[in-house]
Amino acid sequence: QSLCFASVGVSLINILDILGDESLSTLHAAAIEALLTFLKSYRTLTDELEALLIMRINSLLQSSGSSTISTLLANMPTLIASLGQRFEPLVPQVVDLVVKEWRSADTVVLTRICEWLHTTIPDTFEKYLPKVAYIFTKDFDILPWKVIDGIISSLASFGTSITIVDQMIYPPILN
Repeated sequence: QSLCFASVGVSLINILDILGDESLSTLHAAAIEALLTFLKSYRTLTDELEALLIMRINSLLQSSGSSTISTLLANMPTLIASLGQRFEPLVPQVVDLVVKEWRSADTVVLTRICEWLHTTIPDTFEKYLPKVAYIFTKDFDILPWKVIDGIISSLASFGTSITIVDQMIYPPILN
Protein backbone atom coordinates (compact mmCIF):
# COMPACT_ATOMS: atom_id res chain seq x y z
CA GLN A 1 0.00 0.00 0.00
CA SER A 2 2.86 2.39 0.73
CA LEU A 3 4.22 1.72 -2.79
CA CYS A 4 0.82 2.68 -4.23
CA PHE A 5 0.76 5.85 -2.10
CA ALA A 6 4.28 6.78 -3.23
CA SER A 7 3.43 6.25 -6.91
CA VAL A 8 0.34 8.45 -6.56
CA GLY A 9 2.41 11.21 -4.99
CA VAL A 10 5.19 10.98 -7.58
CA SER A 11 2.69 10.98 -10.46
CA LEU A 12 0.85 14.02 -9.14
CA ILE A 13 4.06 15.93 -8.47
CA ASN A 14 5.37 15.20 -11.97
CA ILE A 15 2.13 16.38 -13.59
CA LEU A 16 2.18 19.55 -11.50
CA ASP A 17 5.86 20.15 -12.33
CA ILE A 18 5.07 19.98 -16.05
CA LEU A 19 2.21 22.44 -15.58
CA GLY A 20 4.44 24.78 -13.58
CA ASP A 21 7.14 24.96 -16.25
CA GLU A 22 6.37 27.44 -19.05
CA SER A 23 9.09 25.91 -21.23
CA LEU A 24 6.90 22.77 -21.34
CA SER A 25 3.78 24.68 -22.40
CA THR A 26 3.31 22.39 -25.41
CA LEU A 27 2.67 19.59 -22.91
CA HIS A 28 0.25 21.56 -20.71
CA ALA A 29 -2.93 20.39 -22.45
CA ALA A 30 -1.87 16.75 -22.08
CA ALA A 31 -0.77 17.38 -18.48
CA ILE A 32 -4.14 18.92 -17.61
CA GLU A 33 -5.90 15.91 -19.13
CA ALA A 34 -3.61 13.63 -17.12
CA LEU A 35 -4.35 15.64 -13.98
CA LEU A 36 -8.10 15.31 -14.53
CA THR A 37 -7.79 11.58 -15.16
CA PHE A 38 -5.65 11.31 -12.04
CA LEU A 39 -8.19 13.20 -9.92
CA LYS A 40 -11.05 11.05 -11.20
CA SER A 41 -9.13 7.89 -10.32
CA TYR A 42 -7.73 9.00 -6.95
CA ARG A 43 -10.45 10.96 -5.24
CA THR A 44 -8.82 10.60 -1.82
CA LEU A 45 -5.52 12.41 -1.41
CA THR A 46 -3.46 12.91 1.70
CA ASP A 47 -3.63 16.35 3.26
CA GLU A 48 -0.10 17.09 2.06
CA LEU A 49 -0.84 16.15 -1.56
CA GLU A 50 -4.11 18.04 -1.48
CA ALA A 51 -2.37 21.17 -0.15
CA LEU A 52 0.30 20.86 -2.85
CA LEU A 53 -2.33 20.41 -5.54
CA ILE A 54 -4.34 23.44 -4.42
CA MET A 55 -1.17 25.56 -4.13
CA ARG A 56 0.03 24.58 -7.61
CA ILE A 57 -3.37 25.13 -9.25
CA ASN A 58 -3.53 28.51 -7.51
CA SER A 59 -0.15 29.52 -8.95
CA LEU A 60 -1.21 28.27 -12.40
CA LEU A 61 -4.33 30.42 -12.26
CA GLN A 62 -2.25 33.47 -11.43
CA SER A 63 0.75 33.12 -13.70
CA SER A 64 0.18 30.79 -16.63
CA GLY A 65 0.43 31.62 -20.29
CA SER A 66 -2.63 32.16 -22.43
CA SER A 67 -2.72 28.65 -23.92
CA THR A 68 -2.51 27.06 -20.47
CA ILE A 69 -5.21 29.41 -19.14
CA SER A 70 -7.46 28.54 -22.11
CA THR A 71 -7.00 24.83 -21.45
CA LEU A 72 -7.59 25.31 -17.72
CA LEU A 73 -10.74 27.33 -18.37
CA ALA A 74 -12.09 24.72 -20.77
CA ASN A 75 -11.51 21.99 -18.18
CA MET A 76 -12.44 23.96 -15.07
CA PRO A 77 -15.90 22.38 -14.62
CA THR A 78 -14.30 18.93 -14.56
CA LEU A 79 -11.64 20.15 -12.15
CA ILE A 80 -14.30 21.66 -9.88
CA ALA A 81 -16.37 18.47 -10.00
CA SER A 82 -13.31 16.30 -9.31
CA LEU A 83 -12.15 18.32 -6.32
CA GLY A 84 -15.61 19.19 -4.95
CA GLN A 85 -15.39 21.03 -1.63
CA ARG A 86 -11.60 20.90 -1.79
CA PHE A 87 -11.82 23.47 -4.60
CA GLU A 88 -13.04 26.12 -2.14
CA PRO A 89 -9.69 27.94 -1.60
CA LEU A 90 -9.44 28.50 -5.36
CA VAL A 91 -12.79 30.25 -5.79
CA PRO A 92 -11.40 33.82 -5.45
CA GLN A 93 -8.74 33.20 -8.09
CA VAL A 94 -11.19 31.52 -10.46
CA VAL A 95 -13.69 34.37 -10.14
CA ASP A 96 -10.86 36.86 -10.77
CA LEU A 97 -9.85 34.84 -13.82
CA VAL A 98 -13.44 34.84 -15.12
CA VAL A 99 -13.52 38.63 -14.74
CA LYS A 100 -10.11 39.04 -16.38
CA GLU A 101 -10.94 36.75 -19.31
CA TRP A 102 -14.54 37.94 -19.80
CA ARG A 103 -13.91 39.85 -23.04
CA SER A 104 -11.39 37.43 -24.51
CA ALA A 105 -12.58 33.91 -23.61
CA ASP A 106 -15.75 32.09 -24.61
CA THR A 107 -18.59 33.40 -22.44
CA VAL A 108 -20.26 29.98 -22.49
CA VAL A 109 -17.19 28.48 -20.82
CA LEU A 110 -17.00 31.29 -18.26
CA THR A 111 -20.70 31.16 -17.35
CA ARG A 112 -20.50 27.37 -17.05
CA ILE A 113 -17.56 27.71 -14.65
CA CYS A 114 -19.67 30.00 -12.47
CA GLU A 115 -22.58 27.57 -12.61
CA TRP A 116 -20.31 24.75 -11.43
CA LEU A 117 -18.89 26.90 -8.65
CA HIS A 118 -22.41 27.71 -7.49
CA THR A 119 -23.51 24.09 -7.71
CA THR A 120 -20.44 22.68 -5.95
CA ILE A 121 -19.56 25.37 -3.40
CA PRO A 122 -22.63 27.65 -3.14
CA ASP A 123 -21.84 29.34 0.16
CA THR A 124 -18.36 30.35 -0.95
CA PHE A 125 -19.45 31.36 -4.44
CA GLU A 126 -22.26 33.58 -3.16
CA LYS A 127 -19.65 35.95 -1.67
CA TYR A 128 -18.46 36.62 -5.23
CA LEU A 129 -21.87 36.79 -6.85
CA PRO A 130 -21.94 40.63 -6.99
CA LYS A 131 -18.64 40.62 -8.92
CA VAL A 132 -19.91 37.90 -11.26
CA ALA A 133 -23.31 39.58 -11.78
CA TYR A 134 -21.61 42.86 -12.63
CA ILE A 135 -19.33 41.31 -15.25
CA PHE A 136 -22.20 39.25 -16.67
CA THR A 137 -24.50 42.27 -17.16
CA LYS A 138 -22.22 45.25 -17.77
CA ASP A 139 -22.19 44.89 -21.57
CA PHE A 140 -25.76 43.76 -22.16
CA ASP A 141 -26.39 46.64 -24.55
CA ILE A 142 -23.63 45.52 -26.96
CA LEU A 143 -23.63 41.72 -26.59
CA PRO A 144 -25.27 39.47 -29.18
CA TRP A 145 -28.65 38.06 -28.17
CA LYS A 146 -27.29 34.49 -28.07
CA VAL A 147 -24.68 35.48 -25.47
CA ILE A 148 -27.27 37.39 -23.42
CA ASP A 149 -29.57 34.36 -23.50
CA GLY A 150 -26.74 32.18 -22.14
CA ILE A 151 -25.97 34.68 -19.40
CA ILE A 152 -29.63 34.88 -18.36
CA SER A 153 -29.80 31.08 -18.26
CA SER A 154 -26.69 31.02 -16.10
CA LEU A 155 -28.12 33.65 -13.74
CA ALA A 156 -31.35 31.64 -13.50
CA SER A 157 -29.33 28.56 -12.53
CA PHE A 158 -28.21 30.38 -9.38
CA GLY A 159 -31.74 29.95 -8.04
CA THR A 160 -32.61 31.88 -4.89
CA SER A 161 -29.01 33.05 -4.54
CA ILE A 162 -29.80 35.56 -7.25
CA THR A 163 -31.71 37.66 -4.72
CA ILE A 164 -28.31 38.83 -3.49
CA VAL A 165 -27.81 40.71 -6.77
CA ASP A 166 -31.31 41.16 -8.16
CA GLN A 167 -31.05 44.95 -7.94
CA MET A 168 -27.93 44.74 -10.16
CA ILE A 169 -29.18 42.36 -12.81
CA TYR A 170 -32.78 43.37 -13.43
CA PRO A 171 -32.16 46.85 -14.90
CA PRO A 172 -29.82 45.62 -17.69
CA ILE A 173 -32.12 42.67 -18.39
CA LEU A 174 -35.20 44.88 -18.62
CA ASN A 175 -33.48 47.43 -20.86
